[in-house]
Amino acid sequence: MYISSTSCLEDLDNLIKDQKDPRVMFWSPDVLTASEQSLLVDLAAYRRMVAEYVGKDTEDARIVLEWVKGQLSANLGAIYRIIPDSYGRGRIAAQDHTQMAFTVQGELSAILTPWSLRFWIPCIFAARWN
Repeated sequence: MYISSTSCLEDLDNLIKDQKDPRVMFWSPDVLTASEQSLLVDLAAYRRMVAEYVGKDTEDARIVLEWVKGQLSANLGAIYRIIPDSYGRGRIAAQDHTQMAFTVQGELSAILTPWSLRFWIPCIFAARWN
């Protein structure tokens, strides 16, 4: 199983075609939406602000750190959802299964186990008996 950290949906069919082993699966997230990209830029800015003001014992530092805390409290759910949402809009595919339906909910094992039962086990048995 190859899981891409960035969207490679446009290259996925070529990756599958070039793969000689039918048991290999690819999972690519979708491209981030504009709002998801904006949230990540904001998160990077928050991290930079914290790095700049942490450990300083000034009123400005307290104000900035409290403001960052408030922003993170307000946006943490949306920031967290970026990863499951982009992978949920993405694609899992292999040679004989070019578009596998899946649900991004819970742990990674809960997402992949149904496919291992339906896909990898028959491939393993077929390879073993051939």
